[in-house]
Amino acid sequence: MNENQINLLIREYNELFSDFDSRNYEDKALSSDFLAECRKASKDKKKAELILSMPKNKRNPETEKIITKRLNNHFSKHFQLLKKDKQKIILKGITSTLISGIFLITSILLHYYYPTQNTLILNSFFVIIEPTGIFFLWKGLELALFKHNKISDELKFYHIMSESRIIFKTFSKE
Repeated sequence: MNENQINLLIREYNELFSDFDSRNYEDKALSSDFLAECRKASKDKKKAELILSMPKNKRNPETEKIITKRLNNHFSKHFQLLKKDKQKIILKGITSTLISGIFLITSILLHYYYPTQNTLILNSFFVIIEPTGIFFLWKGLELALFKHNKISDELKFYHIMSESRIIFKTFSKE
């Protein structure tokens, strides 16, 4: 067996799709169980070949073409969506960090140029600007450094699956 292969045994085509979706195979939602199995099987792979084995008497080449197209579309679509989400998160993180820099630099400059001023307006300004700057700094760093990592595993999965070859085979007892 090839180390890049993901071999799944199915009894019928419906096992790939949600039980609650009555649409045809072109539009039907994929089963969360099927996606979970693909996720587990692809965990340590850099690329994959998805092999779906099923009984000979249940196979239909036309249906398999439709399902292959549906799977390819699903994986590609979700890969592109997650890629955009990751870019947005990183951009928001960088923007938030830059905003924090403006607040904190403004606070530093005010402290430097008005060190002895102890007015109500200036003190109120410091009470607002310093925590806001720190908040934006932490929020920006969280987004840019940590939150995008949460979707990285999902992004990796959909990247692997979007580039995978999907093959239907006849199940044989060997």
